[in-house]
Amino acid sequence: MPKLTIEQNQTETPDTEIADAAALLAQQCKDCFQLLVKRRCAARDAGYKPLDAEFMRLAEESANIEDAAQNLQELLRAKARAAQSEHDRLLLLGDREGAAAKLAEQREAEEAPKAMRVRQQELERRSADIEEEKEEISQSTLDAFFKESQTIIRAGESLFWLLNQIEAYLRQERRGFVSDNALADLTSEWSSGNRWYGGRR
Repeated sequence: MPKLTIEQNQTETPDTEIADAAALLAQQCKDCFQLLVKRRCAARDAGYKPLDAEFMRLAEESANIEDAAQNLQELLRAKARAAQSEHDRLLLLGDREGAAAKLAEQREAEEAPKAMRVRQQELERRSADIEEEKEEISQSTLDAFFKESQTIIRAGESLFWLLNQIEAYLRQERRGFVSDNALADLTSEWSSGNRWYGGRR
């Protein structure tokens, strides 16, 4: 048989068929996990989007009410003095109905801040409800993540079948060679497999 020259040895293509197949399998596992996370995040964010938009509208309305209430308090004090003065003027003129109407108008104006506070309380309750709804969405999308994970894990359990087949083949072909230590060297996750699956053969 002729000896290969140095140049011939350097041009030989290394056999990476098994390594390439293994790398593809490992990448597919990573891709599956990333897909699970991506789907869960997309579903959660889609559920959050309208709730977040509503929450911002509520916060803006509440802030506007707060500003209006502060301004109204100052105006009401001035209006109260003006209404009392007008009431007294009408009363002196003998217009009792007009004077009473002026006081009723003032009392109605004084109720406005209370109505504003009631509305603010409604906004606060709705904001709290939104947070609860978001938590429910987070949980439901996590439940879906778990169920979809099961689908992938069930398919991935074929790796344990492969591990068992390789172990059986090694035992059959080289009975004196295969020890528990040698089997442990098959995978860095052998102990995890035993823990999760009870060391089933």
